[in-house]
Amino acid sequence: MQTYQHKTIPIPRRCHVILFMSIWLTMLISNGCATFNETKGKNITKPEESIEERWGIIIEGIRLSAAGYMLDFRYRVINSEKAKYLFDRKIKPYLVDQKSGAKFIVPSPPKVGALRTTNQIQANRTYFIFFANPGKFIKHGNKVTVVIGDLRAENLIVD
Repeated sequence: MQTYQHKTIPIPRRCHVILFMSIWLTMLISNGCATFNETKGKNITKPEESIEERWGIIIEGIRLSAAGYMLDFRYRVINSEKAKYLFDRKIKPYLVDQKSGAKFIVPSPPKVGALRTTNQIQANRTYFIFFANPGKFIKHGNKVTVVIGDLRAENLIVD
């Protein structure tokens, strides 16, 4: 009786890298990190009322971070009572690229939670929200809109 031995054929290392990258990309897309916005062009706040007056915050800026894979949005609270709404954990902030309409969410890793500040609010303090930027889609100079519930901060230029 003749027995056959099964030989394993080694897969080149680059196939492992390609497989890993394709799985990672599939997971990123399926989680909704870059979807298209259906509310493009809607303005919720009154044009004559500034963000400072209505929401009690001053926007300090939005910058690329984490080698371009994240966007760091910073704002300073000047009126903690008005800004209280923006810290509600039920509200899911997102960012919209104004040129393409692509929508970017706040990542929420299992052990850390949402990458945004939701603890107690104090006046004259700066707070942050990190938005995912898969594939480094957003670049320096892009115009974006940050949406936090009813707040729409439009025409922000990425540093």
